Amino acid sequence: MSGGHDSPVAGHRAMRPGLACDFVHFSGAPYTNASSVYKAYALARELNRYQPPGRLHVIALGKAQKPGPDGSRPSPSARWRPAPPRHWPRGPVPKPW
Repeated sequence: MSGGHDSPVAGHRAMRPGLACDFVHFSGAPYTNASSVYKAYALARELNRYQPPGRLHVIALGKAQKPGPDGSRPSPSARWRPAPPRHWPRGPVPKPW
């Protein structure tokens, strides 16, 4: 739940065919205020009206975004992203179904 329009719309569209959703919000705490967490909570509460109650998981990434010794700010997603395969497959990508 980013707090924008796309997250709740995507959640609602996923719930329409019967999928039960839990929600995740990445917060900048302790370096940002709690308003984004309150907004994510309100969106999750609103979406829970259309499903059995799902949980909102709040992950504080503020300390992970702390500048390093050289002053650079690493991206948490880049830090935790797995390395790409050594050899990418060639040819058309097979369909999953």
